[in-house]
Amino acid sequence: MAPTVASLLLLFPIYLTSCVVAGPCIFREGTQQVIYGIRNGIVHFRVVLRGIPQSKSGWTGVGFGKGMVDGIDTIVVRLKNGHVRVTDEYVRGYTASTPDTISNVVVHSSSIEGDTLSVTFSRPVNSMEYPYDNSLLGCQPWQFVIGLNRMGPNGEMHHHKITPVHRVVCIDECRI
Repeated sequence: MAPTVASLLLLFPIYLTSCVVAGPCIFREGTQQVIYGIRNGIVHFRVVLRGIPQSKSGWTGVGFGKGMVDGIDTIVVRLKNGHVRVTDEYVRGYTASTPDTISNVVVHSSSIEGDTLSVTFSRPVNSMEYPYDNSLLGCQPWQFVIGLNRMGPNGEMHHHKITPVHRVVCIDECRI
Protein backbone atom coordinates (compact mmCIF):
# COMPACT_ATOMS: atom_id res chain seq x y z
CA MET A 1 0.00 0.00 0.00
CA ALA A 2 1.42 3.38 -1.02
CA PRO A 3 1.83 6.06 1.68
CA THR A 4 -0.75 8.80 1.72
CA VAL A 5 0.07 12.51 1.77
CA ALA A 6 -1.21 12.68 5.36
CA SER A 7 1.11 9.90 6.52
CA LEU A 8 4.08 11.54 4.77
CA LEU A 9 3.30 14.86 6.46
CA LEU A 10 3.26 13.11 9.84
CA LEU A 11 6.64 11.47 9.20
CA PHE A 12 8.35 14.60 7.81
CA PRO A 13 8.97 16.26 11.25
CA ILE A 14 10.49 12.99 12.53
CA TYR A 15 12.77 12.89 9.49
CA LEU A 16 13.85 16.50 10.04
CA THR A 17 14.54 15.88 13.73
CA SER A 18 16.73 12.87 12.97
CA CYS A 19 18.78 14.91 10.47
CA VAL A 20 19.61 17.74 12.86
CA VAL A 21 23.32 17.97 13.61
CA ALA A 22 24.25 18.83 17.19
CA GLY A 23 25.71 22.29 17.71
CA PRO A 24 27.86 23.77 20.43
CA CYS A 25 26.55 23.88 23.99
CA ILE A 26 26.35 27.09 26.00
CA PHE A 27 26.44 27.68 29.73
CA ARG A 28 25.20 31.14 30.76
CA GLU A 29 25.11 32.70 34.20
CA GLY A 30 24.83 36.45 34.65
CA THR A 31 27.49 38.19 32.56
CA GLN A 32 29.41 34.98 31.90
CA GLN A 33 29.08 32.41 29.16
CA VAL A 34 31.03 29.29 28.26
CA ILE A 35 30.58 27.90 24.76
CA TYR A 36 31.93 24.38 24.28
CA GLY A 37 31.86 21.44 21.93
CA ILE A 38 33.84 18.50 20.61
CA ARG A 39 35.50 18.07 17.23
CA ASN A 40 37.88 15.24 16.28
CA GLY A 41 38.48 14.13 19.87
CA ILE A 42 39.26 17.65 21.11
CA VAL A 43 36.93 19.68 23.35
CA HIS A 44 36.99 23.39 22.49
CA PHE A 45 35.99 26.14 24.92
CA ARG A 46 35.31 29.84 24.68
CA VAL A 47 34.90 31.67 28.00
CA VAL A 48 33.44 35.18 27.87
CA LEU A 49 33.12 37.30 31.00
CA ARG A 50 31.58 40.77 30.74
CA GLY A 51 31.49 43.67 33.18
CA ILE A 52 35.05 43.39 34.46
CA PRO A 53 36.22 46.63 36.09
CA GLN A 54 39.38 48.13 34.62
CA SER A 55 42.61 46.79 36.18
CA LYS A 56 40.69 44.00 37.96
CA SER A 57 42.54 40.77 38.76
CA GLY A 58 41.00 37.40 39.54
CA TRP A 59 40.27 33.89 38.37
CA THR A 60 37.49 31.77 36.88
CA GLY A 61 37.37 28.36 35.26
CA VAL A 62 35.73 25.06 34.45
CA GLY A 63 36.13 21.89 36.51
CA PHE A 64 35.48 18.27 35.63
CA GLY A 65 34.46 15.89 38.40
CA LYS A 66 31.85 15.42 41.13
CA GLY A 67 33.36 17.68 43.74
CA MET A 68 36.32 18.82 45.79
CA VAL A 69 36.38 15.72 48.02
CA ASP A 70 36.64 13.31 45.06
CA GLY A 71 39.02 15.57 43.15
CA ILE A 72 38.41 17.95 40.27
CA ASP A 73 40.37 18.35 37.05
CA THR A 74 40.30 22.11 36.38
CA ILE A 75 41.11 24.59 33.68
CA VAL A 76 41.80 27.90 35.41
CA VAL A 77 41.72 31.30 33.70
CA ARG A 78 43.64 33.99 35.59
CA LEU A 79 43.53 37.71 34.83
CA LYS A 80 46.29 39.85 36.33
CA ASN A 81 47.41 43.33 35.29
CA GLY A 82 45.71 42.96 31.90
CA HIS A 83 47.38 39.61 31.17
CA VAL A 84 45.51 36.32 30.80
CA ARG A 85 46.97 32.96 31.79
CA VAL A 86 45.24 29.59 31.35
CA THR A 87 46.44 26.56 33.31
CA ASP A 88 45.60 22.87 33.63
CA GLU A 89 45.27 22.07 37.36
CA TYR A 90 43.94 19.56 39.85
CA VAL A 91 42.43 19.97 43.30
CA ARG A 92 41.43 17.37 45.86
CA GLY A 93 39.90 18.44 49.14
CA TYR A 94 39.35 21.98 50.29
CA THR A 95 42.85 23.22 49.53
CA ALA A 96 44.71 25.08 46.82
CA SER A 97 44.86 23.53 43.37
CA THR A 98 48.17 22.47 41.85
CA PRO A 99 49.28 22.60 38.21
CA ASP A 100 49.23 19.27 36.40
CA THR A 101 52.60 17.67 35.70
CA ILE A 102 51.65 17.62 32.02
CA SER A 103 49.47 20.44 30.72
CA ASN A 104 47.20 19.26 27.93
CA VAL A 105 45.36 22.58 27.55
CA VAL A 106 46.12 24.57 24.40
CA VAL A 107 45.28 28.29 24.46
CA HIS A 108 44.15 29.60 21.07
CA SER A 109 43.42 33.22 21.94
CA SER A 110 42.79 35.61 24.79
CA SER A 111 41.74 39.23 24.81
CA ILE A 112 40.45 41.98 27.03
CA GLU A 113 38.43 44.57 25.16
CA GLY A 114 36.82 47.21 27.32
CA ASP A 115 35.15 45.34 30.17
CA THR A 116 35.06 41.95 28.38
CA LEU A 117 37.45 39.03 28.82
CA SER A 118 37.40 36.39 26.08
CA VAL A 119 39.54 33.24 26.08
CA THR A 120 39.50 30.24 23.74
CA PHE A 121 41.29 27.00 24.56
CA SER A 122 41.00 23.26 24.04
CA ARG A 123 41.97 19.92 25.57
CA PRO A 124 41.67 16.26 24.54
CA VAL A 125 38.36 14.61 25.42
CA ASN A 126 40.23 11.71 26.99
CA SER A 127 43.47 12.63 28.69
CA MET A 128 45.44 10.00 30.53
CA GLU A 129 47.35 11.84 33.28
CA TYR A 130 45.87 9.92 36.21
CA PRO A 131 44.63 11.10 38.70
CA TYR A 132 44.89 14.70 37.49
CA ASP A 133 42.84 14.55 34.30
CA ASN A 134 39.28 13.30 34.06
CA SER A 135 37.85 11.87 30.86
CA LEU A 136 35.14 14.01 29.29
CA LEU A 137 33.72 11.09 27.28
CA GLY A 138 30.03 10.30 27.65
CA CYS A 139 28.07 12.18 30.31
CA GLN A 140 30.25 13.66 33.05
CA PRO A 141 29.80 16.15 35.92
CA TRP A 142 31.22 19.59 35.16
CA GLN A 143 31.60 22.56 37.52
CA PHE A 144 31.31 26.10 36.10
CA VAL A 145 33.03 28.73 38.28
CA ILE A 146 30.99 31.93 38.32
CA GLY A 147 32.51 35.38 37.86
CA LEU A 148 35.99 36.64 38.56
CA ASN A 149 37.11 35.48 42.00
CA ARG A 150 39.76 36.90 44.33
CA MET A 151 43.36 36.03 43.74
CA GLY A 152 46.56 36.65 45.71
CA PRO A 153 49.45 38.78 44.42
CA ASN A 154 51.26 35.72 43.02
CA GLY A 155 48.18 34.29 41.28
CA GLU A 156 47.11 32.00 44.11
CA MET A 157 43.37 31.40 44.01
CA HIS A 158 41.21 32.38 46.94
CA HIS A 159 37.95 30.54 47.57
CA HIS A 160 35.25 31.21 44.96
CA LYS A 161 32.56 33.73 45.98
CA ILE A 162 29.73 31.58 44.68
CA THR A 163 29.50 27.78 44.67
CA PRO A 164 30.27 26.61 41.12
CA VAL A 165 27.26 25.54 39.08
CA HIS A 166 27.12 21.76 38.63
CA ARG A 167 25.94 20.36 35.28
CA VAL A 168 26.09 16.89 33.81
CA VAL A 169 27.47 17.41 30.31
CA CYS A 170 27.07 14.81 27.56
CA ILE A 171 29.83 16.06 25.28
CA ASP A 172 28.64 14.08 22.24
CA GLU A 173 25.59 16.37 22.19
CA CYS A 174 27.88 19.41 21.87
CA ARG A 175 29.53 19.55 18.45
CA ILE A 176 31.47 22.30 16.75
